[in-house]
Amino acid sequence: MTWLLAITTMSAFAQQATVTGPDSFLRVNVSVKQGIPVYSVTYKDKTILEDSPLGFIANVGDFSRDMTFTGQKENKIDKTYTQDRIKQSQIHYQANELTCTFTNKEKKNINIIFRVSNNDIAFRYEMPKYGDTAVSYTHLTLPTKLEV
Repeated sequence: MTWLLAITTMSAFAQQATVTGPDSFLRVNVSVKQGIPVYSVTYKDKTILEDSPLGFIANVGDFSRDMTFTGQKENKIDKTYTQDRIKQSQIHYQANELTCTFTNKEKKNINIIFRVSNNDIAFRYEMPKYGDTAVSYTHLTLPTKLEV
């Protein structure tokens, strides 16, 4: 019984990941709920984006449902660069990156890469060349009462 509980707990844990900005106030939570990849965002522990579906449908497969969370990788970004046509030309950019790998029922993978700085969140899809993508399925679900 204990062994079965441990396997169930590990399986549930493996279906979620979190990445924060360098100051830890901005947080992105990524999980799979009923086979659908979702993400949510909090700032100083207040919800600013509720569970919102991720994924897309392509002519090579459906990457929006029947998905399994199969891996994650974290990376820190710390870059300094110059832009000569803006007021503050020396830019110091810091962010944390989370790459989440999902697998569909045809065993095809996609990565969703989140990058979170202290003020911004960005994400992008990355996949092997299976073919042309057709329809995006990403949505934003804002809370009914937003207080930040």
